[in-house]
Amino acid sequence: MVRQTAPADILHHYRTLAHMLPDYAVFLLDTKLHIILAGGQALRTIFQMESGPSNQLLHDIWPNYLLGTTLVKLHDVAKGVPQSWRVQTLERTLELHAIPIIDSEIAIMVTVRDATQEQKELELLRSDAARYKAIVEENHELQCRMTVDGVLTFANGALCRQSQQSADQLIGTSFYGLCLERDVPLLRHTFRSLSGTKRDLALEIRMRSVGAIQRWVRWSFHPVMDAGGNIAEIQGSGYDITDEVRAHTAEKKQQDLMKALRDIASVLNSTLDLNEVLDHIMDIIDLVVSYDTVNVMLVQDDVATIVKGQGYDTHHVKGVMSLNLRIRRVPHLRYMWETRKELVISNAQAPNTPGLDVPELAWVQSYVGAPIISEDKVIGFLNLESVTPDFFSADDGRGVRAFADTAALAIRNAQLFEQAKAVAVMEEKQRLARELHDAVSQTLFSANMIADAIPLMLEKQPEQIPQQLRLFRQQTQLAMAELRAMLFELRPSALEDADIQKLLEQMIQAIGGRTMMDVQLETRGDAYADLSLEVKVALYRIAQESINNAIQHATASSMLISLYATEDWVQLTISDNGRGFDPHKTYQGHMGLRIMQERAQWIGATLTITSQPNQGTTIDVIWKQHAQDA
Repeated sequence: MVRQTAPADILHHYRTLAHMLPDYAVFLLDTKLHIILAGGQALRTIFQMESGPSNQLLHDIWPNYLLGTTLVKLHDVAKGVPQSWRVQTLERTLELHAIPIIDSEIAIMVTVRDATQEQKELELLRSDAARYKAIVEENHELQCRMTVDGVLTFANGALCRQSQQSADQLIGTSFYGLCLERDVPLLRHTFRSLSGTKRDLALEIRMRSVGAIQRWVRWSFHPVMDAGGNIAEIQGSGYDITDEVRAHTAEKKQQDLMKALRDIASVLNSTLDLNEVLDHIMDIIDLVVSYDTVNVMLVQDDVATIVKGQGYDTHHVKGVMSLNLRIRRVPHLRYMWETRKELVISNAQAPNTPGLDVPELAWVQSYVGAPIISEDKVIGFLNLESVTPDFFSADDGRGVRAFADTAALAIRNAQLFEQAKAVAVMEEKQRLARELHDAVSQTLFSANMIADAIPLMLEKQPEQIPQQLRLFRQQTQLAMAELRAMLFELRPSALEDADIQKLLEQMIQAIGGRTMMDVQLETRGDAYADLSLEVKVALYRIAQESINNAIQHATASSMLISLYATEDWVQLTISDNGRGFDPHKTYQGHMGLRIMQERAQWIGATLTITSQPNQGTTIDVIWKQHAQDA
């Protein structure tokens, strides 16, 4: 039997133990649940009793709410099994522990602790945790935790929704598997850079999403340290910036497009040769849009003809370069012709998609085109094709349209220049015909008259025959000089081979023979020998027009032509003593002054006309080397 009282040394031992547990009430019980010893500072606050020995039963001092559960637990303790449990009321929470004691007189030790405050804090913590979890789960930001090797240990709802996987599917897998492969090396380097001192590293990476769609995420990574100061896990917080990146990319693309168009405009307008303009288009269109094949069509009489193309030989396409299409019979051309808008056919072979109703274009999988518009008139089309479906997008359509608008000005300028050259050739032919009639024909007519008169003079005035022969020779030489000058003008090789001084001398010789005007040529320097054909022809025509004006309109009796040339510039000055005019007035029917101005502009020269009524006229042309190079 267990005694009701214990030896003093044992009681002292347990009393000391109770004193060491200030927050607990300690009870020593025998097998009949008599209280042998009660101690601890919490004894008074919980049970309103003092410390010391007691022969009371547990039933006498423990409240009923506590006693019921305790008796069940103590039954198990009596069998040698320690027990721990909590009893909670509306007002307090008690934490109890009971252990069997191997002693002949003492059977059980029970400790009781007031855990009310702790329980409140725990409940608050659990509430905070639940609230945090709800926030994390419902947050639009991506939240995750992973090991230092990138194995996920937590993934919130936002990350699950983006990856289209549940948290159970994600946890235990690699975070790297959610990222684009090309960004993984940067991510690994970032994780290696994390440490106790270098924390909170941020970077932007591309994540896989539904259907392998790429999403841009700005991640912030923070190391979670263990007690030893080592990285236990990595906390990641991410924000989807796809829309921001797309907006930035679109803005940058637009800026790049505008810069490219400025460069393109500079290149396209650097020449007035139509073929060179078309070559430039072929060379630089890929700065705006990539393609497999490209062509330019020009329109005349509602028929679109391909005048330049590229890429068809590479893709072994035949028949396209010889196409002449009546616009109203071809749906995609008619659409651009009527709407003045670009056209994008992403997949020409897809059902219910308007295709390219041209047999030679049956191979095309994706198409983008735009009308070339000048002065509100469609003068052509720019067409790009691809053998890959869905190759072109709406953005490509806008880019091609912007390029076509830029090219339109260059193409139209080149066409006008071609027309102007054709008109100039016609005017030159007409001028030569007039000079042939007015000068050479009259000279030869005079020579023919002299030849007819010589036989008659043999009978009546034989002494006059030598003089008539000299006159006949003079007329035939004059006709030869005039014909030689015209041949110079008709043969480009003659103009190219001769320098400007020789050309002017030839012209002066021809003019001097048929007029009474005294024309003198004065030269300084010899750099004019290296002038280009374009510059020589312009200066020659300006001098020619000046002389003709002086003869026909100014009734001048003398003229001085001065030519001064250095390596960098040439100055041509033509002065006459004619009746002069007011250069600020417009004279109907007199095109010579405008033509001279245009010729000077073509070579980048400046032309100045100085004249007053009855004061003669001076025309000054200055051409500088850098002006033409620019």
